[in-house]
Amino acid sequence: MSKEPVYSESVQKESKPNSVDLDFGALEENFAVEDRMELTRVLFQDVMDPPASRESFGRDTELIVGKGEGDIRHYFLPDIPGGKGDINSIREAYDSRTEYYKSPERLFLRVGQGEMWVIPKRENPYIKISMSECGAIIGTDNDRIVVAHISYSQIDEIEAVVRFMKENGIALQNIYAVASVGNQARKIGVEGSKRAKDITVYANLGIPKENISTFEFHSELPYGGEGWLSVNITQVICTREAIYKYSYDLKSSVKLGSSLIKDERVSDYRNEKVIKL
Repeated sequence: MSKEPVYSESVQKESKPNSVDLDFGALEENFAVEDRMELTRVLFQDVMDPPASRESFGRDTELIVGKGEGDIRHYFLPDIPGGKGDINSIREAYDSRTEYYKSPERLFLRVGQGEMWVIPKRENPYIKISMSECGAIIGTDNDRIVVAHISYSQIDEIEAVVRFMKENGIALQNIYAVASVGNQARKIGVEGSKRAKDITVYANLGIPKENISTFEFHSELPYGGEGWLSVNITQVICTREAIYKYSYDLKSSVKLGSSLIKDERVSDYRNEKVIKL
């Protein structure tokens, strides 16, 4: 019998909801799923990177380094180094990349490029992926949500993830994809590794077309002589109830004499979509 995850003592001692759970609880109770997107986006960011005005909000979660206890599982996708076994396959693995945040009533994590998490729905998870040339595949059943970040939309990773989900009891009608498509994807797909250039690969694997959302990313170089502009950076936040998808433009620049990159959002959020699970 698998053990339940063991969390830090401070989390175990919580006898009542803290500020994180109070805010998310109010959101879940008072807003319909379709109306939560903006506040979910804000609150998620406040958990991961709380502003000075909400430092206590960040302290109300514990940083956990996942080690595979209980039913929370982390995997590396094909071609991504890490873990034991054949790099051409999906491998369960745990290292510094398997961090997540835990409040008494919720779990928060970012899925890194080329990684996949399996999270029980009872954890009330909030899971985020940020993409440009990558894709996302989300699968769900009564008890779990599985979220994969497809590195550069590589076909072998897409195929492996869909196969993994099917072999683990997730029906095709409950698998969703957010795919990077368009001219830049097509160009890179020809010149580089075997990448999905449109939704054909996803659809041919049996994902219903109505479950496939798309976005078109491209970059502009140079941008005002100061850096480059990434157009349609797209993010998804997955919960046990829905997928929230949205895009924006990001300006990146490097200060003279420094290797540090400064990123700045330079557009409103757009292409917003709510997909109920």
